Amino acid sequence: MPLTISRIDLPREPYWLDLPLGVRIKVRPLDAALFAAATRMAADTLSETQPGFAQAIAVGESARAVSDGVWAATLTTAVAQLAILDWTGVLDGETDPCLPDPQAIRLVFDRNWMLALEFHRLYVLQAEGLIAEGEGSAPAPNGSSAGAPTTAEPAEIPEYDPPDLSRGLGRRSRPARTARP
Repeated sequence: MPLTISRIDLPREPYWLDLPLGVRIKVRPLDAALFAAATRMAADTLSETQPGFAQAIAVGESARAVSDGVWAATLTTAVAQLAILDWTGVLDGETDPCLPDPQAIRLVFDRNWMLALEFHRLYVLQAEGLIAEGEGSAPAPNGSSAGAPTTAEPAEIPEYDPPDLSRGLGRRSRPARTARP
């Protein structure tokens, strides 16, 4: 019987993806290191371009600092900048092939949302699939806890003691505030 670590079969060697508008890109295999580096790049980019993003990260509220769409677009571009090794169908001007350097990749993805969206679908969503699958940790065949023995005793549930509502709606009386000098 073959051993399956993940239901998502990711390539281990660079491979080509077909994008809209006749563009083909050669990408390195997606792995945790690439995705982590791209996440950091995207955060750095947003810290430079979005007011308040760096401060939001510092207090752990980065998700509220920009919209989901801005984050997704920035992350997709950062992943592409790290992953794309070669491409065909991208021209610098009328006839000269363009090299896939980070600046050219950002420019192409900013101007052609169809390319960025398809790259996101074909490449970036693989990482999200792995995360959703537990980064390769598939559940046990009979459920997530079926493969491991129980190690804790059941918790005792205390009896419910309802609050005394005879003095109002359960509000405690507060002393009156006094003015400070």
